[in-house]
Amino acid sequence: MITTPSSVLRLYERAINQRQCDLAAKFEMPRERDICCGSAGTCNLLEPEAGRELGERKAHNVLAADAQLLVTANPGCHLQIQASLRRLGRRLPAAHVMELVDASIRGASSDTLGS
Repeated sequence: MITTPSSVLRLYERAINQRQCDLAAKFEMPRERDICCGSAGTCNLLEPEAGRELGERKAHNVLAADAQLLVTANPGCHLQIQASLRRLGRRLPAAHVMELVDASIRGASSDTLGS
């Protein structure tokens, strides 16, 4: 199962439909998927406590989705969520959406991502 913000899924679906290829994966949208992860440019630098709280909230929602891979389109989100997961003592492979598109085009498994 892959958890991803809704905007990422829309990009992925559009790319896959245009290429007519598929990656055998089940997508799960985390709760509160439209809430910022707390990175938002300089939010985590100027408001570190608020950024940390948002990041941990997002990380809890990702974990609740029981994901095996986190897919993001934004490197800041990727770093923020991964840092929050580490603070919670959890690890989850993560990939950029274009890595997912590439794997799909190549016919690779999602198991090859995020390692």
